[in-house]
Amino acid sequence: MKRWRAGCDGMISVNSLFASFALGLVGVIVAFLDKSPSVQACVFLLLIAFVIFAHAAETITDSIENDDVKQYQRSHQEYNIGVILVLVSLAIILFSLGYRIAAVIPVLGTWNPWLRDLIWLVRRPAGEWQQYIDKLTEEDS
Repeated sequence: MKRWRAGCDGMISVNSLFASFALGLVGVIVAFLDKSPSVQACVFLLLIAFVIFAHAAETITDSIENDDVKQYQRSHQEYNIGVILVLVSLAIILFSLGYRIAAVIPVLGTWNPWLRDLIWLVRRPAGEWQQYIDKLTEEDS
């Protein structure tokens, strides 16, 4: 089995977990926090993240059906965007609740690996990109 196909089940699960977390966090926020602009922005970002995670999982299933490694790779871009949105939302909530220093942690956490990987996946450095695709299409032993 090709390496990218072997990782599909795990990535579908990870996207599902993050989608559930984003939506669960929306429920908690709506139930317990005010409707200030920052809280509304947070809810908005979390709902976008939920949709992105759901779409990323669907993109993975489509990549399996189409045997398309590049479609699988695009799902990783979506996944990274979703994680970044969740972390930024957490920072907004913490900041709006007065936890100014703690709010820095999720923002810094976006860098490694999610923001860094997203930048790499979007830029696609020519030599490294082909090596990446070649490794994904290798057969597992």
